[in-house]
Amino acid sequence: ITILADFFRVAGWQVVVEISSQESELLRSVQHEWFDMVGLSVGLIEQLPTLPKLIEHLRTHSKNPQAVFILGGAALLGKQHHPSAKHWGADGISTDAAEAVQLANRLIQAA
Repeated sequence: ITILADFFRVAGWQVVVEISSQESELLRSVQHEWFDMVGLSVGLIEQLPTLPKLIEHLRTHSKNPQAVFILGGAALLGKQHHPSAKHWGADGISTDAAEAVQLANRLIQAA
């Protein structure tokens, strides 16, 4: 996560790293700060079934109703686990740090 954050910082983004597996902590973050983009790292395949509901809750409670959601992480490395970003309720998926920055820039410009 910190390496990915560094890629975004180098590209000129202001980055907040919230390392938490608790939905309540993530909700608190998006409720109290304005985020243009929220990136979620999914490390375990077992986390995938709850992902759509989590993203729905984060979108609903986000201070920025237009926030872009990007997914990454080890659980999304195999194509069989993500038919599309929309399937999970996200706007994009990237498992490569440099590609993630480019994807975020494109999605923000398109929003």
